[in-house]
Formats: sequence, C-alpha cells, structure tokens
Amino acid sequence: MLRVVEGETVLSPALAGAMLTAMHDARVQEALLSERQVEILQAIADGMSTKQAGRYLGIATKTVHNHLNAIYRKLDAQSLTHAVLGAVRLGIIDLKSTEETAV
Repeated sequence: MLRVVEGETVLSPALAGAMLTAMHDARVQEALLSERQVEILQAIADGMSTKQAGRYLGIATKTVHNHLNAIYRKLDAQSLTHAVLGAVRLGIIDLKSTEETAV
C-alpha cells in the first residue's frame, strides 16, 4: 500500500501476466501477415472479389493472387474460406456485418 501512496503504479501479478500475454499475442499476429496481406484478406472477408480487392487497393489482380498464396502458406490454409476463418480466429481480421460494409 505504501508504494501506491508514494505514487507508484502497482499491478497484480495476474494482471501483469495477462497484459504481457496480450502484447505477445498482438506481436505474433502482426508478424504473421504483412499489412498488405491483412488489407487483402480483410477486403475479401468484406465480400470483395480478388479483382475488386485489387482495384480497391490499387494493385493488379495477379498481385492479389500472389499475396493470397503467401497468406495460404503462412496460415496453413487450403482455401480462401479457410484463410479467412483462420485469420478471424487469430484476431487478424474482423467479420463485419453487411450494414457496416455498406457505409
């Protein structure tokens, strides 16, 4: 209690451990896919075709496919659906409702 009175921040060991785990998990997720790969996968999850995703991101459809192949390898996915589900489970991308994507 004296440390708090002196102005120090005190965390319980359980809270400190949970915070460290969350930071580690976030770093692992960020390192798994590149920013561009996350953008592509998020666009696909939002309902865009690969052609639309390429147009939206200003890259060629072939480049989208190249990124998707790398995503499949990194997530050990067999299909686009498998890659999207894996990324959602890992917290890399979000599934948005149709109303949110229409805005």
